[in-house]
Amino acid sequence: MEFLETKQMLEEMMQKDYKTFVTALISIEKDITNQEALDMMYQKYMNTDEMQLLNDEFDEIIEFVL
Repeated sequence: MEFLETKQMLEEMMQKDYKTFVTALISIEKDITNQEALDMMYQKYMNTDEMQLLNDEFDEIIEFVL
């Protein structure tokens, strides 16, 4: 599967059910399967403007490359 196909599929998932999309990413990244914990993390993510799903170091790379 190529990058653009994967990106399109992810965007469709985000639009269809954002909560499940974000929760699944957190579950994969942190190796957590406890739904209650994932729900709490999602709520924290949604309620905190400063919290990002991606590492802040990516911003530094973007600034350097672009």
